[in-house]
Amino acid sequence: MDPKQIAQQVIQFNKTAFDNTFDAITVLQEQTEKLIAMYMDQTPLLPEEGKKVIADWMKAYKEGREEFKTAVDENYKKVEEFFTGYDKGERKGKEKGQKQDMISGAPSETVKETKAVKVRPAKKAKKEPKAVTASPPKKAKKRKPRAKKVTNIDTVVGLIQGSTEGISTAELKAKTGLAESQIWNIVNHAAKAGMVKKLKRGVYGAA
Repeated sequence: MDPKQIAQQVIQFNKTAFDNTFDAITVLQEQTEKLIAMYMDQTPLLPEEGKKVIADWMKAYKEGREEFKTAVDENYKKVEEFFTGYDKGERKGKEKGQKQDMISGAPSETVKETKAVKVRPAKKAKKEPKAVTASPPKKAKKRKPRAKKVTNIDTVVGLIQGSTEGISTAELKAKTGLAESQIWNIVNHAAKAGMVKKLKRGVYGAA
């Protein structure tokens, strides 16, 4: 079998397996979202603020899932277009060769090209090797240290640790431009790591 066809079959198999797995994960996530929504509706003790956070999380997960699926489909499409373009170029090359054979009056398969006998030139006298001079050692270039990329976690934790009397979620949202769900997620991870602590509801300070 042509290696190109084998590669196309392998890619098609991988795409089919990915689509089936992704569909199964999507169904599982949708069922989980329904159960969570049902639980929130039947739990009056859960505040509206908490319900909004959970809804934002589920929305963010859904958007990320759709973006991931779109990116994978586009990459598979590029690979398929690559093989399609390769097939077209190969067919054009064959058609061009057949046309040239028809013009010359003989098919390319029956014509055998005669190879010209090459006369080998006389060997040149070997040159004496030149004296090798030792080159001075190259100075090592000093690499400039790369600036550390500041992440959202660094920004939020830095604002909390820099506040003397604590800082609220609203202030963090205004200074960073992040959503409340993102800020709460960062604060929870930072609190578990011992970097910040919760002073009171919606207010955080350095640990």
